[in-house]
Amino acid sequence: FFWVTETLPLPVTALIPTIAYPLLDIEPAEAVSSAYLNDSNMMFFGSMVMAVAVESSRLHERVALRTLCFTGANPRFLMLGLQVATAFISLWMSNTSTTTMMLPLVLALIKELDMCERLETESLNSSKDSVDTVSQMLVLSDNKQQRRIYKGLLLSIAYASAIGGAGTLIGTSSIISMNSHFQSLYGDKIRWPSFLICLIILLLICWIWLQFLFIGFGNNNKKNNQVVNDMIVKKYKELGPMRYEELVVLISFLSLIALWLSRPAWTKLFTASYVTDGTASMLISMLLFVLPAENPFSSATVDKLLENKDEPIRTIITWKLMREKFSWSTLFLLGGGFAMANGVKKSGLSDWIAVKLSAMQWMPPWAFIAFSSGIVCLLTEFASNTATAAVFIPVVASIAIAQDINPLTYVLPITFASSFSFMFPSGTPPNAVVFSAKILHVSDMILGGLVLKIGSFILCQVFAQTFAPLVFDFGILNVTGAETTMAS
Repeated sequence: FFWVTETLPLPVTALIPTIAYPLLDIEPAEAVSSAYLNDSNMMFFGSMVMAVAVESSRLHERVALRTLCFTGANPRFLMLGLQVATAFISLWMSNTSTTTMMLPLVLALIKELDMCERLETESLNSSKDSVDTVSQMLVLSDNKQQRRIYKGLLLSIAYASAIGGAGTLIGTSSIISMNSHFQSLYGDKIRWPSFLICLIILLLICWIWLQFLFIGFGNNNKKNNQVVNDMIVKKYKELGPMRYEELVVLISFLSLIALWLSRPAWTKLFTASYVTDGTASMLISMLLFVLPAENPFSSATVDKLLENKDEPIRTIITWKLMREKFSWSTLFLLGGGFAMANGVKKSGLSDWIAVKLSAMQWMPPWAFIAFSSGIVCLLTEFASNTATAAVFIPVVASIAIAQDINPLTYVLPITFASSFSFMFPSGTPPNAVVFSAKILHVSDMILGGLVLKIGSFILCQVFAQTFAPLVFDFGILNVTGAETTMAS
């Protein structure tokens, strides 16, 4: 009830299990509290520290603008560039942070496009406004075709952040919940969600559909394209050469990815199952609090230190920056999802629902997958993704175990289905972020998101029946907590 109605702020709602579960004799307070800082949440914490470092160093701007320089300013390829940049950044940062960072850039592009349209239709000279002063609320021309392009560009970053976020273990709360649940069952997490191919296909579908809906396939104004392209190149050149701080963050970022990918090899040096992805995430994040933000070997830095001996050396990340930038509410929200998932399991609710749904055991697996993920697809537009995943993942996992089927067979489609909310501003924070620009109408989001919703649903079903069994070892079924390899 509280998740759906948002009677209380969602982070406060996420803390309800700490009170309710001990009083209702579901789980001890100590066990409930430990769910809020489990290994999956520590991995998320370390990843968010990295995200704060990327944002504070402005490395994300360099990545986004470099991508746009490569794609050019044609609206079709501009949309593709925005989607690729957004999806890539969203692999490693939260969807909300990614969309929030990309929105000013998109609004700047919209302002330049609209300025070109005004110059062409009214034949007026306009002064060059600074891109940095772009407002969240724009006064745009009445050209309907241009406004449709602007809407398409805004929706492209919201949808791309959701699609890209589903590509790693840390991208969305739904996948983090799935990872945490399987750690408790198998004693090891899924090491890497190898469904990037599926997401690339969905991103391509998104690009084609938004083109068809908002841009069309006719010729675009090349004059406008050139002006916007010049603006992008100018903004990229204003960044100058890569600074020391950016370089350190980039190396740390690549090191974290390398540690995650190579974990099966280097963890053999330590006690089995002691070292996890969260260990690697925390290691790199701790280093960011130690590494200096300025080159310690440069003469300018040495002179600065000699002049201000009492001033501490600025590091890549400071705790003050963490207080300002870190999404503490998301940390509690995830913790509440983990606590709820544990409560659903400990109370026997998941087993009870599984028994009630046993009447559907006559359905073949593909039909049950379609039925359950269809329900989740609908619910996730109105309820929190985290809450939806936290309730349904343990339920369908219990049903799979009762049928002697690997739980991943049912859980993967559910996780995907709960990760994609495309149709309403309230469905997911990225949707709300782009809607705040006051350019989109709810009908635009429903029309744009409906086809993507159907497309993602169909793609999930095809993936679950074809590609997923090749990527994940569905033949292993061991819920005793032993070390188990879940992905090839």
